[in-house]
Amino acid sequence: MDPARINLSGCFNRMVYGQNKRMPQDMVKKVFFGLVNFLVIIIIISASTATRNIDDRDIKIDETDPTPLDAGSVLLVKNSAVITIEGSTSAAVLFEVLAEAFMEKNPEIKVEIMANGTNAAIKAVRNYNADFGMVSRHLKANEKTPGMKEIIIAWDVLAVVVNPENRIGNLQRDQISAIYSGRITNWSAVGGSDMPIHVISREEGSGTYQAFRSLAGIEKVTRSAQVTDGNGSMLEGVAGKINSIGYVSMGFINNRVKVISIDGIYPTKENILNNLYTLKRPFSLIYYEQREKNGTDEFIEFLHSDEARSIISKKYIPAE
Repeated sequence: MDPARINLSGCFNRMVYGQNKRMPQDMVKKVFFGLVNFLVIIIIISASTATRNIDDRDIKIDETDPTPLDAGSVLLVKNSAVITIEGSTSAAVLFEVLAEAFMEKNPEIKVEIMANGTNAAIKAVRNYNADFGMVSRHLKANEKTPGMKEIIIAWDVLAVVVNPENRIGNLQRDQISAIYSGRITNWSAVGGSDMPIHVISREEGSGTYQAFRSLAGIEKVTRSAQVTDGNGSMLEGVAGKINSIGYVSMGFINNRVKVISIDGIYPTKENILNNLYTLKRPFSLIYYEQREKNGTDEFIEFLHSDEARSIISKKYIPAE
């Protein structure tokens, strides 16, 4: 017999019965297979325990080694630019449309617009909190600082509006000034029905307010005027009261209010181009020439393109 082979029968006989006794053959088989099954169970349990220990152990990722998603995010930020614009709520309506068209052509540049008023725009640009400021009037001499540029993008019209049920269709410029100054308080004084005039105006920080005061020759708006914070709320106020009067940017006009003529002249494009209708004001961008080049040059170039002029022409008059 091969000495390398193990005589299992002899082993079990000696373990169970002693040196000189023999175990029955069928008993040897049962004990042998029982031992094998026992060993298999022990191996399986050991393997399961090891796996559970691995699963339960906290797995930490070294933050210095970015995952593929992190690497992609870093790449996106690195290759993108953000242009910030603040200012006139009236001008924002136009610039939001222009910004959308610009971003379609330049997807790597994002334009963020905040409509918070002309005065806020001047402050933001001066403090370098915005790349551009939208202003809806000419800058005053004391508002300009060295290095600040002002470029007119479009011309807007300030339309005087009344409720559609008001029979008034025309006012003289001096009558508008008298109404807003509080010297005329009843519509019957200007050819209308006998009812008090409900004056609606804008907040003093608004570029629309400042432009209207200047263009209409109003020294001070009456204290009894209802003050609104935007063109939209101005329209709502005029549409909701038959005896009200207001003024809005031409880009906001709808059929809920009636535009009246001033000195017999309506705010048509032809009358504006011929300087016959005088209540017009610029939509301008202000910025510093020495600024971070984060896509701003591309945006300025776009604003002077034929595509931009086409967008402006839908509701406003492009600057020359």
